[in-house]
Amino acid sequence: MLHAADIIVVPLIPTTLSVRTLDQLTEFVSGFDGRRPDVLAFFSMVDRRKKLHNEITEHLSSERAEVTVTAIPYLSLVERMSVERAPVTVFAPRSAASRAYRALWAEIQHRYDGSVPAAALAAPAAPAAPTAPVAPAAPVAPAR
Repeated sequence: MLHAADIIVVPLIPTTLSVRTLDQLTEFVSGFDGRRPDVLAFFSMVDRRKKLHNEITEHLSSERAEVTVTAIPYLSLVERMSVERAPVTVFAPRSAASRAYRALWAEIQHRYDGSVPAAALAAPAAPAAPTAPVAPAAPVAPAR
């Protein structure tokens, strides 16, 4: 099944165990015969208050080409995606988490097809507020 993919996008929590798992996945994919998909990792649930998270994200993002520069911060909205059963960009489109996911997608597009200008990677634009459908007004009974 992985032979049909162009890119395998892998979320990583910034821990040494996750980095080891990425190494194992990369080694596994490199053993494929024929066409091999690219492995592209991104850090998710990054808590900037933790020294280890900062060290791992900074080191790997600068040292390894298969790790994105864009990271997804540790925010409760990211965890809520499983409860909402929807992407954060749907239920909280103006949040920092949504901006981070849009920046990640822009970086991936830029890496693979150059369709997104590099300037868009640094400061993704906030989306327009979604418009909710307007329900028709309930009929008003005439006064008697």
